[in-house]
Amino acid sequence: MPFVNEAIDTPERIAEFDALKLISPITRAPAERWRWAVDRARGYYVVSLGGGFADIPKIFALVTPGGIVQIEGLVDRTGRPADRSIQVSWQITAVLIPRSLAAEGPQLMAVVEEALHSYGSHFNTDPVQSVRIAMAAPTFV
Repeated sequence: MPFVNEAIDTPERIAEFDALKLISPITRAPAERWRWAVDRARGYYVVSLGGGFADIPKIFALVTPGGIVQIEGLVDRTGRPADRSIQVSWQITAVLIPRSLAAEGPQLMAVVEEALHSYGSHFNTDPVQSVRIAMAAPTFV
């Protein structure tokens, strides 16, 4: 099953989100409970950890059954939502994979790309015409 964008707005989803216990490296506070991309069949969650303004990269957590992959990148959007013509371009500057998941590195990189396509524009694919991704090599931490 692919990623699905969801609002975190039901008691079940709120509890599911809170159980992840994600902290934003930008604010040092719990991640904002708003929307996410989730693939429950594989146990993957993509959560925004903040950033994405001025020179601060956008940061995501890709929560996997074996650990958390941190994704950092710069995004550029062109087009108009009303025309469903948004073109999203990502320059992913860092993919930080726990060393314990090194054997899954290639698979996780494919999941990162899939997650960014599913994210679209602010966890919404409706107005998105295309998503391009330039990906940095992973770093194992």
